[in-house]
Amino acid sequence: MALVEAAKTRMQEELNVGRDIQRSMLPRVFPAFPDRKELELYAVLEPASEIGGDLYDFFLVDQHRLCFVIGDVSGNGVPAALFMAMTKIMVKTRAASDPSPASIVTHVNDALSAENDSCMFVTLYLGILNLRDGTLVTTNAGHNPPLLKRRNGAFEWLTAQDGPLVGPMAGIAFKESTIQLEPGDELFLYTDGVTEADNRRRELFGKDRLKMVLRKSQALSVVDRLGEVMLAVKAFAGDAPQADDITMLGLRYHGMTPSDVATRVFRQTMPNQLEAIPVLQIAFEEYVAQWEDAKPLIPTLNMALDDLLNNVVQYAFPNDPTEHHIDVEGDVQDGYVILTIADDGIPFNPLSAAPPDLSLLLHEREIGGLGIHLVRSMFDEVTYHRNVGRNVLTVKKKLVAKSFVLGHRDDHKKSGKSDVGKQPPLPHQPMDEGTDVDSVRRGAVMIVTPQDRFDTNSAPEVERIVLGHIQRGERRIVLDLSNISYISSIGLRVILKAVMVMTEAGGRLVLSGGNEQVRTVLQLSGALMMSLHASTLEEAHSKVQEAG
Repeated sequence: MALVEAAKTRMQEELNVGRDIQRSMLPRVFPAFPDRKELELYAVLEPASEIGGDLYDFFLVDQHRLCFVIGDVSGNGVPAALFMAMTKIMVKTRAASDPSPASIVTHVNDALSAENDSCMFVTLYLGILNLRDGTLVTTNAGHNPPLLKRRNGAFEWLTAQDGPLVGPMAGIAFKESTIQLEPGDELFLYTDGVTEADNRRRELFGKDRLKMVLRKSQALSVVDRLGEVMLAVKAFAGDAPQADDITMLGLRYHGMTPSDVATRVFRQTMPNQLEAIPVLQIAFEEYVAQWEDAKPLIPTLNMALDDLLNNVVQYAFPNDPTEHHIDVEGDVQDGYVILTIADDGIPFNPLSAAPPDLSLLLHEREIGGLGIHLVRSMFDEVTYHRNVGRNVLTVKKKLVAKSFVLGHRDDHKKSGKSDVGKQPPLPHQPMDEGTDVDSVRRGAVMIVTPQDRFDTNSAPEVERIVLGHIQRGERRIVLDLSNISYISSIGLRVILKAVMVMTEAGGRLVLSGGNEQVRTVLQLSGALMMSLHASTLEEAHSKVQEAG
């Protein structure tokens, strides 16, 4: 008798552990996204007496895309709970960098099938919803068909099966389906604990009863509708024991208003003046900084803005003294930062130009071409087209990790920051009279340190100072790049010119430091072949004094 009681105790402890694992892994704070008007979402899980492995999850991949998943793991107890936890973690990790539900499920399947000696499996229904336009891409891997209610009251079962169960076998390429949601459409997802709930007469609740309950509760909120289904299932089962977890996820899509779109997409218009470039860059930095994983891309994005806008200002309007406007639009979606520049200048496709021959010496190279070469090399996609008399250039840069929205438009207004939505043209603003460039002598070496940026705004001052030192007889110069956030091709030209002038004068110029963006630009441009580079200032100080 004591052994039986001990076994029951151990079994109950195992169930408690499994229940704790399951409960701790699922989001339970609602409303899920109180600041987002585009959707209404709720989920609930009622565990069975013997813990199963039901799961659900939902999270914003970026500011415009919602990922949600529901699933049912085979078996019960601690093994099912652990398999559920692994599945949920793998889905969320993969979705951070993969915009395709089919690809996400394929990778999760391959990972779960490794060393899966017990042949456990999980059914999954995974969707990624674009909150701006209602495009829903889904993959159903052996799961129950969801029920879609259109805003006109029509119901339809989403019966597409894009692959088998997840976990037993590796090497399966899952497919995906695309559904267009309209404002007012609703999606209801569930596990078989709903439709296979039975009563004492061994009758199943079934899909027809589920659809009937949802039809009768159309006027209710998502939360209340799921509550009505739960009550109906329990009333149907009566005193019959609950054999499986009951899990439901409901989503109502409200869509975005035009004003919502305007505040979540960066739009500015600037005059064709070089002085307007840094003003626009500051506003774009503020916009991009809303995404934690986009912040590391700011130096590269600033480089692109400086080079591309400089080209437009300098060459798009030849012999035309009138003021023109350049439209700049930015967006963060589908795992990318997207930047588009449009102007009404003469037709010019910068992508048609041949890349610069970096093997040539500086005096042998043609002027120009470095800027677009850097942009094409450092961005994932660069496209050009001519549209209704306008040049339109678009660049895309992949985000580095999972995205979290740091603030909403209302937060920026409260904090006093400038609105980064649709704005009037930027005014003509004068450049700084001088850029902060430090010059310090250490023995026979002159150390020149630009501050903040090395671009259209600062390059002329850096050039004046460095060439001035050479003209005054300095033959050992270290150009310390450790304090700049980025360098564009305009700053790069100053370096190459200074190297050539110093070489002709019989001296030596060494570059020092620089962040990842700076080092990448130096490498891609061939500047490292024409000048020495040192990681630290001390190393540069030693190199510049070596015999040249």
